Amino acid sequence: GYVRLLSPGRRPYATRDGYLCALVYNDAQWRRFLRAIERDDLLGDARFAGEFFIRKGIGWALRERSDAAPEEVQAFCREYAWQLAPLTVREAMKAIRRRTRSKTDG
Repeated sequence: GYVRLLSPGRRPYATRDGYLCALVYNDAQWRRFLRAIERDDLLGDARFAGEFFIRKGIGWALRERSDAAPEEVQAFCREYAWQLAPLTVREAMKAIRRRTRSKTDG
């Protein structure tokens, strides 16, 4: 199946009175979303600027790949570290770090 659809992070968020789901993919959509939720104060926040979700999505794809080939993902992140956003590397390495911690803890 389509990997992003199967991702556990791509699910509606349960709230007290139902569910919330926001699929924001680019800067224009992000700006509209922030205005809709009345968080204009975040419009200039560097954490969410410059195609934030594209960088995060690249990290998600690398993280999915790390299930089958963790060494490949680590090598890719090392080789292209100068080009990858820190957010991308952080997302890419999440599962690898989690697996490493569980091996040392257990």
